[in-house]
Amino acid sequence: MNKTIVASLLILSLCLIFVGCTDRDKTNTTSPNESTVYTDTKSQEVSSTVDSSDDGLAGMKADKYRYNYYRITAPYIDIVGDKAYDEWVNSNPKYSSKNLMDEMLIVSYIKHFGITREQFDKASQKRLELFEEFNMEPNFPPYEYEEDYNYEKELYEVYNANIIFTFDNDIINEYYARPPELIVENGTNALGENVE
Repeated sequence: MNKTIVASLLILSLCLIFVGCTDRDKTNTTSPNESTVYTDTKSQEVSSTVDSSDDGLAGMKADKYRYNYYRITAPYIDIVGDKAYDEWVNSNPKYSSKNLMDEMLIVSYIKHFGITREQFDKASQKRLELFEEFNMEPNFPPYEYEEDYNYEKELYEVYNANIIFTFDNDIINEYYARPPELIVENGTNALGENVE
């Protein structure tokens, strides 16, 4: 029953994202007082619009690493189940704060539960099937950081198992790091430049 509920929530979450992205693409405009905030829970693909003085994806823009660095999605949680995942993620305050994390969340998760590459790859296949079911385009980095980078493309990024299963935090951190010019907080990027 838990798997059915999780699957239903994931499908609902993906539908909400798809509808939100479709509406945004139709108008092709973004209000300067509108931003999208992403939750820090296992249903992190759900987004909601809130008022903010920053444009775009306000909270996400200040992150040193791309979005997947800080999240685990339902197909991977299903490997161990909701209860085990919740107990683990709630057992250490660093998992609820991006600033306290000392390695990619899914790497810590794989190590803690002894998840095999085969289990990981099966979960990745399930995630790709969901993308296909909802006609969503998965994102396979590396990709170019063009001017006016679209942070939302990170929501559809597929984990790179070859990088993750090195378990080498230097390699993983380098791969998932954003260029300093894309780390924007309070109108200034990590290079100290003013950003609109």
